[in-house]
Amino acid sequence: FSTQFVLSGNDTLQRAKITNLDARYEYYPGNGQLITASVFVKHFNNPIEQIARPDVMNEISYKNVGNAINYGLELEFKLNAGSIFKCDSSSFLNNTTLFTNIGFIQSKVDVSQNIGTPYNTRPLQGQSPYVLNAGFTYSDDKRNLSLTATANRVGQRIFIVGTVNDADIYENARTVLDIQAAKSYFKGNLELKLNIKDALAQQQLFYFDLNSDTKYKENDDKIFSTTNLGRVISLSVSYKF
Repeated sequence: FSTQFVLSGNDTLQRAKITNLDARYEYYPGNGQLITASVFVKHFNNPIEQIARPDVMNEISYKNVGNAINYGLELEFKLNAGSIFKCDSSSFLNNTTLFTNIGFIQSKVDVSQNIGTPYNTRPLQGQSPYVLNAGFTYSDDKRNLSLTATANRVGQRIFIVGTVNDADIYENARTVLDIQAAKSYFKGNLELKLNIKDALAQQQLFYFDLNSDTKYKENDDKIFSTTNLGRVISLSVSYKF
């Protein structure tokens, strides 16, 4: 129901093997703070991908592809806002922590020997060109108040590898924003908590990449399916006896 495809196995699959090489730099500017940078290369032998079966309509399965390579850069930081802006007198900034993790990944699979493929290389199925996590946390112990907001964005990625007759199906990029606010009373015994999940409620979109540029273009590509996931808002009250 969720993919509109029947899913079948493949008893001829071989084990995928991955060789990793990475280098990482870490710097700790203060208590609970960090700045890191990493570069990496991953070589895949017999990676397993989710594909559309060319001999059966509306059925997906799994298949080994010869070789693939991923390489990229990952950056991460967790810093106190007061130290960033050099404002030790601001209680708001000193109580605020900013954090982010972002990765840029280039992924290549050699498909030059595949009959009917309009390109020689393509991204590995399921691999996004970038992944971003970011947010902030504000915590005031004097007022028993905390606020957290986190955002996650995953770039467009192949959902199902296509066939000679059909183009690859991609999942479009979307941003998920979650927010939580909490306030305590009576020495922390009573707590009110508000949660907003997927506050932006962006549409989840899958499309046939007809022009083979990986990006969704309304006039060039064809929509496979869309889902309006909606936001979830909840309010909870707890009391400790």
